[in-house]
Amino acid sequence: MLIPNSQLKSVLSVVLSVATSPVFAQVESPVDIGYSAPSLEEVSNWFESEGGKLTQVKLGESSSELPLPDMGGTVLHPQGMYLYNGKLILSSVDKDAAKGFVHAFRINSELKKLELVEAIEDLSVSDAGEEMSKYHPGGIDMDRSTGRLIVPLAQYKKLSTTLFLNIDPARLEDCARGARLKDHIGTVICAEQAGEACVLGFNWDAKSCYKMQSAAILGGETLETAAREHVIAAEVHSAYQDCKYLSTDAEDSVYALCTATKPSYSIVLVKYTAAGNMEIVHNVVAPAVGGFFWKWTQKSMAQNPMAFERVETDDGGYKIRFYFVPHDGAAARLFVYETPDMKL
Repeated sequence: MLIPNSQLKSVLSVVLSVATSPVFAQVESPVDIGYSAPSLEEVSNWFESEGGKLTQVKLGESSSELPLPDMGGTVLHPQGMYLYNGKLILSSVDKDAAKGFVHAFRINSELKKLELVEAIEDLSVSDAGEEMSKYHPGGIDMDRSTGRLIVPLAQYKKLSTTLFLNIDPARLEDCARGARLKDHIGTVICAEQAGEACVLGFNWDAKSCYKMQSAAILGGETLETAAREHVIAAEVHSAYQDCKYLSTDAEDSVYALCTATKPSYSIVLVKYTAAGNMEIVHNVVAPAVGGFFWKWTQKSMAQNPMAFERVETDDGGYKIRFYFVPHDGAAARLFVYETPDMKL
């Protein structure tokens, strides 16, 4: 057991079943995405009028960071994060143990305490004929047609293979296998384009983007002709770490907010056009902090995953609150930053 029951009785231990996922029907009504999302206009306003300014929020009683609760002592490298009804759902990988994980932490409204409430303890999957198991989870986004989180689970190497998992954010134990793709997918954007739900998957260093129908992702087949690959122009290679869908415009261009590690550690507003072209609309270098044990070691907030939400202000405006976990292992801490108060 990663987390002994004697220490945390409420944690759920889950190992993926052998059965593949059923194909979920597409639904027309919107689902509860779990947080108040800023609009594309509000995000653009932050970049354009405030220059992407962020201010760190005080957490706990005397600190600007919150340690993650004990996750069993394993050295974890955070990958993706999703905010769902007061829970931060975090995917991570332990390369030495060849295991992937998903943990859910409850954060109170005052941002003073994190509590581990649920966990998937081993995401590793071995397929016949493959030398390496799939245990590297990536960035997380929600399929808006089903309300399920899409998590790519890949072999820990470039040009490998990926299994798409779909997880109920309300109950991590409801975790099912979906389709497979012959490439390493590091993060996803769950969007709508041409009137249908789709998933955009970025491979290692985001040199290519695959467009796939959500229904195909949720199925259990290998995606070959169903995945439409677009090579991303070198000038917009950004090694996206974690992305969240914002909206689709009248010209069927998809917009999302991402953390990116190349060419600089940045928060990036990206645009994926109907023709399959990637564009960087806005970007700002993310804040950085010293290392937990070695204060001279800088860690960017864009190093690992990101989640965010829209928060109303007392004067009738809004601000955007960002959540980051830039460090690995025992040094892992939650950092929260906010934009200035804004109005459109």
